[in-house]
Amino acid sequence: MQQISGIIGTPVTPFTPTGEIDEPVAGGMFKFLVDSRVHGIATPMHIGESINMSTDERKRLAEIAVEAVGGRVPVLINVSYTGSLVAADLARHAAAIGANGLVCLPPYHWAPPPAGILAHFQTVAAATDLPMVIYNSPKLGVTITGELLREIITTIPNVVGMKDASFNIRYVTESVRVGERARPGFSIFSGIDYPLPTMAVGGRGTFSLFAQLVPRLAVRLYERCAAGDFVGAKVDQQNIDEMWGVVRSGYASGVKAALAVMGRPVGPSRLPVVPYSSEQVERLAAAMAELRFLADEPRGWNVHDTSAAPAPAGVR
Repeated sequence: MQQISGIIGTPVTPFTPTGEIDEPVAGGMFKFLVDSRVHGIATPMHIGESINMSTDERKRLAEIAVEAVGGRVPVLINVSYTGSLVAADLARHAAAIGANGLVCLPPYHWAPPPAGILAHFQTVAAATDLPMVIYNSPKLGVTITGELLREIITTIPNVVGMKDASFNIRYVTESVRVGERARPGFSIFSGIDYPLPTMAVGGRGTFSLFAQLVPRLAVRLYERCAAGDFVGAKVDQQNIDEMWGVVRSGYASGVKAALAVMGRPVGPSRLPVVPYSSEQVERLAAAMAELRFLADEPRGWNVHDTSAAPAPAGVR
């Protein structure tokens, strides 16, 4: 984990109709991702509705993930929180249950100056010996500048990578350059499945929401990029982009509805994320029916079966 790379699956969080974490389905989702050949799992990210969950629920989901994965791939726990001490508490819990690493945002609501961002990461990193991937998301009001990134890398040894959701290729290029010069092996990841432009300038992978939805496409895209086959990866990246346009409305709701269309129901979203109506699901299913590349993707919970497949034991 001192060098981390690859496709890191970022699943949704399954909920029951009455709003609790659906633990059997969550465990099945983690196993599905491992069977789909991801190189790691990060949970619960925003797509997993982390900010709609209590800290106790986040801890429980982390426990489910570690147990379900069983050491087959690294499990990174998202400990992001606007308060540094709460994030540190989540980090200590992750270490105690046997997680392999952490993911952490800057304290986004407060938008502190660089010194405050650095102190936040130092506080969280000092809580455990676990490797940590920091997370740049300018839309949340805080940007990890190149200068600050250099200081973070040189002063916090267990920060091993950064997930970037800026969707700014100039920023990605700068971050790769800064990271490589500050510490060889430092990893920059695409925040959502756009590994082609990220890896073409030296990034090491992607945090993938599509590994749970179109795993064959997502893994093939990463593998082509890792092999330097950027020409071959172009169509795969375009297909991912088309899929993103179909499911991004409502964010977690769109992805959850699409999973149901693919035979992998994971329950509703939590307010204030509004679940799709039956009419929205029908329109989504019609749009997905036009995507020819979906014909090669698994239906149901069997990663090897492109026909309708029954759920494995423990998954409804």
